[in-house]
Amino acid sequence: MDIDYRLNFVVEMVGEPEPLELHLPLVIGTVPLHKRMPGAVHVKFSDLRESL
Repeated sequence: MDIDYRLNFVVEMVGEPEPLELHLPLVIGTVPLHKRMPGAVHVKFSDLRESL
């Protein structure tokens, strides 16, 4: 599942008759669907950090 986040701005500039609209994508990543995998081993980030 992908989730798109955007930052939308309306900028009013002196001397411009129309406001400037900015639509910026905010890239965070993807949100995986939860899957159950038989035999998979759950590893926490803290476990990986301690092994380095």
